[in-house]
Amino acid sequence: MGIFEKGDIVISKISFENSHGSKIRPTLIILDEYITKTSFNNFVVLPITSTSHFDDYSISIYATDIKTGRIENSPSYVRVNKPHVLPRNKLRNKIATLKEEKMEEITEVWKKYQE
Repeated sequence: MGIFEKGDIVISKISFENSHGSKIRPTLIILDEYITKTSFNNFVVLPITSTSHFDDYSISIYATDIKTGRIENSPSYVRVNKPHVLPRNKLRNKIATLKEEKMEEITEVWKKYQE
């Protein structure tokens, strides 16, 4: 598994909304070591997709936004309005880390979504 931090893109096991089953997909850690009533070992992640969505909560990321590692599809889209709280054991491996500038942009949209 390894050590994960805010700004890391990790392969995660995400459960489908309103349905049974799950999918392995890239996600962006927006909050690390998120504390819930039952555990301190959770992370808030945002799914990343290659499908564009034309709304205020879909942020494009390009290969040039990557500090280390790489993403398979460029552009890809971070879905800020689709957060998931995942335990550490649902995070598989880190594939990339975003540059600080891009993470700041996503964090600002995340804050607006939280309002």
